[in-house]
Amino acid sequence: MTWVSPGDDGPRPPDGARWGGERSRATGFPHTRHVRKATVLVVDDERKIRDLVRSYLEREGYAVLVADTGQGALEAIERARPDLVVLDLMLPDLPGEEVARSVRVHSDVPIIMLTAKAGEDDRVTGLRLGADDYLPKPFSPRELVARVEAVLRRARGGARDGRPLVRPRARS
Repeated sequence: MTWVSPGDDGPRPPDGARWGGERSRATGFPHTRHVRKATVLVVDDERKIRDLVRSYLEREGYAVLVADTGQGALEAIERARPDLVVLDLMLPDLPGEEVARSVRVHSDVPIIMLTAKAGEDDRVTGLRLGADDYLPKPFSPRELVARVEAVLRRARGGARDGRPLVRPRARS
C-alpha cells in the first residue's frame, strides 16, 4: 500500500514520479514509470502453462524467462539471476523439491511453487523447503500475478515506493 495522508484522494506517486495511465490488472494500483518490474523465471514442463503464465506476467510488465526442466531452471537461475522463480514440482529430470533445495543453498531468490501436488503435506513440505508461497493447480493466473506482486513486495521490504506503510501517530 502506498502512503496516504489524511485528506488525500488516494495513493500518490513517489516524489519525482508520475502515475502512468494504466493500472495493474491484478491489484488495481497504478503503475509508476520509475519502477523496474522484476524478472520472473517460470519453470514448468507443460508448454500451455508456461505460455499462460508468461502472457499474464508480461501483460503486467514483468520480464519473463522460461525453463521446462529442473536442470534448465538451475542454469537459468545461475546465469540470469531472476528476481523470483515460479516452480513446478513435477519436472521430467529433477523433482522441483530438489531444484528448490539446490537454489536455497546459494540464493534467497523468492520461490512460488505452482504444482498439482495439492495435499497439505505437499504444501507444508514445499514451504519448509524454502518456498515463499505455494499455489496448487488448477490455478487462477490473476491470483498468481497477485501472489508474485505480494512476494516481491515482501522481498523488497514492504512499501511499493520506499515510504513506510503506516505513518506513526503524533502523541498528544
